[in-house]
Amino acid sequence: MSAFERLIRFEDKDGKTVYGNLEKEVPTKEIEGSSVEVLEGDVKSGFKKTGQKTTVGKVCIRMSIEEKIRALGKI
Repeated sequence: MSAFERLIRFEDKDGKTVYGNLEKEVPTKEIEGSSVEVLEGDVKSGFKKTGQKTTVGKVCIRMSIEEKIRALGKI
C-alpha cells in the first residue's frame, strides 16, 4: 500500500521543504494553511508515514519530470 493518497511538496511554517499526504481532497486555494501528515523520504527512494502533522506554509509547485514519473510509479 502506498504511503500517501495525495502527495504534496511544500514549505512548512519554518521554511523547510517537506513532503506530505493530503488525506482528503482539498480545493487548491485552501491547501496553504491546512494540516497534513508529514512523509519521510523522497521520490527516488520512496516515502513512509511519520505519524506527525504540520501546517502547509507554501505549496512548492515545481517538480522535475523524473520526480513526477517516480511519484506516479509509487502509487
